Amino acid sequence: MPDTVSKQTKKAIAPLPAACHAALQHFFKAERQALKAGRAAGGHPEGRPVSQPAAHGLERQDGRLKKGALPMPETPSVNTFSHVKPGDTPWVDDGVRAFFQYRDLGVANATGGRVIAQLVRAREAPEKGTGWHRHQADFHIVLMLKGWAKFMYEDREHLVAAGDCVHQRPGITHYLFDYSPDMEYLEVVGPAHFSTVEVESGVAVPEPAPW
Repeated sequence: MPDTVSKQTKKAIAPLPAACHAALQHFFKAERQALKAGRAAGGHPEGRPVSQPAAHGLERQDGRLKKGALPMPETPSVNTFSHVKPGDTPWVDDGVRAFFQYRDLGVANATGGRVIAQLVRAREAPEKGTGWHRHQADFHIVLMLKGWAKFMYEDREHLVAAGDCVHQRPGITHYLFDYSPDMEYLEVVGPAHFSTVEVESGVAVPEPAPW
């Protein structure tokens, strides 16, 4: 990948909070190294052939997450330009959580499934929240755009407010248990077909506040 692209990427992510900035720099550096390795091995001109991971009962289709995904075959690496405007993709109700709405930002298609970027917003008042779970993903950040959300990360409570950025290290157990009516956040995850595993925890979780 040319150095000019690397400089443009650094300039684009510079305004982000420090945690997001560092996490994205690490992610893009790994992508550049992987693409160079693919070219050196005689792979696809835009990068290496990649094996898409098996989905976990969820698949992206027409901008929606649906159940019943099958393992994806090996495909050449995709890395195309994408510019999605607010009216280009719809908010959908049938995502991972029924009490949230999701809007795909086109990054999964542009990267051949290596990364997904989506907006997530509150649809209904919190009752039981997400429950304890962990994701099988290599990279996962949450950037709160509006409102706030309360998470348990392992045994600690975190209030994530507008402007805050969270880097969820791979495999960390967490629980989103409360959020404001105007909550909206950007979620960036790699790979796009990451899995979610429900787990048990003996840690007490506070009750959500009524709207």
